[in-house]
Amino acid sequence: MKIAPTAFYAIALILLWARSGQADLYVMSSDDLIGPDDDYDTLHVLGDTTTVDMIGGEVAILRSYDSSMVNVHDGLIAYAQSYNQSTFNISGGVVHEASSWDSGGTFNITGGVCWNIEVGPGEFNIYGGVITGKGISATNSSSVVNIYGYGFCYDPFHSQRGGNDGMLTGFWHDATPFAIDFWHPAYAVGYNSFDKVVLHEVPPQAVPAPGAVLLGSIGLGLSGWSCRRTSRWLRKDS
Repeated sequence: MKIAPTAFYAIALILLWARSGQADLYVMSSDDLIGPDDDYDTLHVLGDTTTVDMIGGEVAILRSYDSSMVNVHDGLIAYAQSYNQSTFNISGGVVHEASSWDSGGTFNITGGVCWNIEVGPGEFNIYGGVITGKGISATNSSSVVNIYGYGFCYDPFHSQRGGNDGMLTGFWHDATPFAIDFWHPAYAVGYNSFDKVVLHEVPPQAVPAPGAVLLGSIGLGLSGWSCRRTSRWLRKDS
């Protein structure tokens, strides 16, 4: 019997969730590699110059601290959490929940699959990949969500999976279509996670590198039966 890739990832993530409450802790404080045969319950990455590359394997909880950097190319992570001034660069693999816990924390997403994103006091820069599950929640006063692409269409009244803050559709720079739900938890009364989003209109195949200088801004009128585009969200980068 063949198992679909999504079902395989779901089964693997359930197993990682079950282990996430265990106290088996491993620390990386210098440059290191997480390979296809590696399997960690809880992994902390420490140090201002530490870079860890993940090219496979499984991690139940992966936390980055200080000014460290984690590059995720492949593998499975149940919880990816950024603290202090640390950075996650996600270009592949599967992450069940990506979250920032400090204002200096940064996620740069160019590929892979993120089932849920919770933006606390930190910044998410999204250039590609698949954002699925509940989508994006951003209810902290310091939350920042930058989305780079083109052909944006925001529908505040509909979603794919029951999100209560609408849905954004559009295209990544390589012409791949995307759809992202937005939601807020019940306790965050009066919040709309899409209010923390800045849309960066980027020509196809011309996506800037993370941290590139933003050039100009432009507001567009209504386009499409349910699209809402305003200069409040939309910037045009070149």
